[in-house]
Amino acid sequence: MGMKLNRLIGLMARLSQGISVLKQWLRSLTNLVPYWQIIGIPILMWCIGITLNRVEMAINHGQMPVHWMALRPCPWKFEDDMAHSCMDAHTRLKILADWIPVTEKGEYKGVMSPGDVLITPWENFGDSFLLIWGTLVLKRVKDLSGSGAQR
Repeated sequence: MGMKLNRLIGLMARLSQGISVLKQWLRSLTNLVPYWQIIGIPILMWCIGITLNRVEMAINHGQMPVHWMALRPCPWKFEDDMAHSCMDAHTRLKILADWIPVTEKGEYKGVMSPGDVLITPWENFGDSFLLIWGTLVLKRVKDLSGSGAQR
């Protein structure tokens, strides 16, 4: 038991060191790219979303399975759409497929995947994130140059 406890203590110490290094890296990143979180987090979400969608398509023969709210048989034929197929018993990793209902004002509009949920903020608001980030960076530059002129 003493050996396991020593291992656990060693693991906790290494984890603590790793967290300390990560904190230092994030501080350096903040100094290098101020307000990086405003654009960094949405871009990271977009990258993860694209990856999830690509994984789902790769394991389902290059097509994104679509769940059609328990309508049987599949009401659509995807003859002109080579990227989508109806979800069936042979679909793998169904959790990553298009199954999340999308509604607007109570009206059904379709379905999206968890990857699409992560992609959507950057695609819909990316320009706004960049504008906010740019404005804050310019304000910071102005503030820094103004404080330097007063010295």
